Amino acid sequence: MNPPAPVKAAPLPRPYRDFLTPSLHRRFTSAALIGLAACWLASIPMASSGLFWSWFPLGPAGVRALFLFISSLSIFVLRVAQLHFGPRTTISTFESFWNFVLSKNTFLTCFWYSLSAFVFSELYIFTTAKNANLAWIDPGRSYERPKLNERPILLRSQFLFLALAQSAIHLYKDYDLIRLPQSPSKDSPVVQLKNELQNIVAHTAKLVSLTCLFGPFVYFAVWRNLAWALAFKVGRTLFFLPKSTRPAGLTDPMSLIARFVWSSTLLVALWELSNRAFTIYTAQEPVKKDKPLTADSKDPNGSLIAGLKAKKEIPKTMAFWELAMITQKFDARRKTLFGELDRKGGSTWSQVSGICLVEIQSVIQRIQDSQGAVAHTPEQPPKPLQTLPKISSRPVKEDAIFRAPAPPSTGLQAFENSVGLVARSYGQSHGATNPISPRAQKLLGYGADRILTKEQQEQLGRAGMVNNANGLISWFIGTPLGMPFRQPFARRVNAVVFGVPFSTGAILTNAVRAICGLAVSSLKEDNLGQVQKDISTIVRTLIITTQQIQFFVQNLPPHWTDRYFNGNRQVAEVEELLAVLRDGLHEIVVTFGEYAGNLGLSKSEMMIARDLAGGGPEMESVK
Repeated sequence: MNPPAPVKAAPLPRPYRDFLTPSLHRRFTSAALIGLAACWLASIPMASSGLFWSWFPLGPAGVRALFLFISSLSIFVLRVAQLHFGPRTTISTFESFWNFVLSKNTFLTCFWYSLSAFVFSELYIFTTAKNANLAWIDPGRSYERPKLNERPILLRSQFLFLALAQSAIHLYKDYDLIRLPQSPSKDSPVVQLKNELQNIVAHTAKLVSLTCLFGPFVYFAVWRNLAWALAFKVGRTLFFLPKSTRPAGLTDPMSLIARFVWSSTLLVALWELSNRAFTIYTAQEPVKKDKPLTADSKDPNGSLIAGLKAKKEIPKTMAFWELAMITQKFDARRKTLFGELDRKGGSTWSQVSGICLVEIQSVIQRIQDSQGAVAHTPEQPPKPLQTLPKISSRPVKEDAIFRAPAPPSTGLQAFENSVGLVARSYGQSHGATNPISPRAQKLLGYGADRILTKEQQEQLGRAGMVNNANGLISWFIGTPLGMPFRQPFARRVNAVVFGVPFSTGAILTNAVRAICGLAVSSLKEDNLGQVQKDISTIVRTLIITTQQIQFFVQNLPPHWTDRYFNGNRQVAEVEELLAVLRDGLHEIVVTFGEYAGNLGLSKSEMMIARDLAGGGPEMESVK
C-alpha cells in the first residue's frame, strides 16, 4: 500500500510591499515628470541666443533641463528617504530641536539642498555670458596681473546660504510629513498643484528677499575669508595666481545682486514645486485601476493582513488606509473578509478585527502608562478586552507621560533633574549634618549681623535663593526666549494619545473606521455568523477608549512651563479621533441595539454607549 502523499503547505501570500513599492514608484515618477517639465521651463531663460534653440527640447534647452533636473531630483531623493505619515509628537520646541539638530535627517536635508543649489549655481554661471564677469579669474586691465574673482565666490556663497535657509524651513515645517486626507479629493493632482501656485510664489518671494538682505552680511562678517581661502586653493591648481590671498573686492555689486535674485527665484520655485508635487502624488489613495492595491494578489486578503502586521510605518499606514477604503467603497472585496475561514492564524475576520482592536487599545495602554500602570512588554501585546475596565481615578502624573518606558530624558528635563539633584545633594548629603564647625558658625553669624539686615539675610538664605531662582526661571519661560522650553497642553496630550516620536493618528482613525464599518456590514453580509460574538468586545473597546481619552484630557494638569494655558482642553487632533470613535459607536448601537442582550451587552453598557455616541431620533429605541 502506497503511503499517502504529503500535504503541501499553503503558499504564503505575497508581502504587502510587493504591491506598495510599485505604487510608490508610479507616484514618484508622476511627481518627477512635473519637476522635469518645470526644469525645462526654467532652462529657457538661461539660453544665450537663438529663438528656436532656446526652447526646443532636443537641443541645448533639453541638455540644460537634464542638468537642472539633478537639482529637482535631489529633493525627490530626500523626500523618499525621510517620508513619514505621522506628525512629530514632541512635547516642546526645544525637544524637537534637541532630537533633530544633530540627527541624520538634518544632515541629509542640508546635504541634498546644498547639492541641489551647487548644481544649479554652476549651471547658471556656465550658461551666463562672459560680460557678466562670473569667471574664476578676473584678468583686469592690460597692465594688471590676473587675480581671483570674488563675484562668483559671493554668488556661490549666497546659493549656499539659500540652501541652508531652505533646509531649516524644510525641517521646521516638517516637509517630509504626508498628511492622509480624511476624504478623497475630487480634483486631480495637477489641479491640486495648480492651487498651490500662490503659496509657492509667496514662499519664494519671502525666502529670496531674506537671503538677499542677510546673506551679504553673513558673507562679509563670517564667511568671506574662509570662502576666499578655499576658492584660492582651487584656483591655484588651475590658473597662475599671485601669492596674495587677500580678497580683491567686488565690482558692480548691484548687477550681481540682480542676477542672484533672478536665479535664486528660479531655484526656490523649483524646490517648492518639487516638494508639493511629491506630497500631492504620495497622498493619493492606495488604489490601482480603481481597485484596492492588493487586488492583483493571488491571496488579496493575505497580502493585506501582512501589511496590517508590518512593523514599519509606511506599509502599515497604507494597509490600514486600504482596509478602511475596502470597508467603505468596495462591497465585493468587503464580503470576502467574512467568508475566509481556512487561513493560518485564524479566519480573515478574526485576524483583521484583532489587529484593529490592538491598535485601538494601544491608546488605553499609553494613557494607563502615563498614570503609572504597568505596561505590557513587547513580547506580550495587549489582547482584546473581554470586560469593561474601570477608569483609573488616580491623579495623572506629570513626569514621563510622553514616552515609552525608560527612554533617555530630553534636554529640558535633564536640566530640571540636574537642578533637583544638586539641590538635594546640598541639603541632604549622607552623613553630613553640617560641615561648618560651631565656632565658624558663630563668626559667620556675628559678621552677618554687623553687615546685613535681617531682610537681606533672609534673601540670601537657602529658601530665599530657591525662591529667587524659581522666580527667575518662571520669568524667563514667559518671555519669547523661553517659548521653546514650554510644554503646551495640546502637545503633551497628543504625545500620550498618539504615541511618540510620530503620531499614529492615521492608523488609529482607519482602524476604528474599518472595524466599525465591518461590524455594521456583517449584519447582512456575514452569512457564517462569526462576527456577532465579537460585537460586545468591539463596543466595550470603543467605550473604554472614548472614556479614557475624555478622562485623561479633562484631568491632565497643565505643565508648570505652560504659562499661557487658558483652560481650553480641546485638542484638535484628539477631538477628531473622538469624533470617529463616537461615529463608530453610533453606527453599531443603531445597528445592533435591539440585539444587545443576545450579543452579551448589558443595558447599562448600551446606555453608556448611547450617551457617548450622542442622541438622535434613530437611537430613541435603544434602551
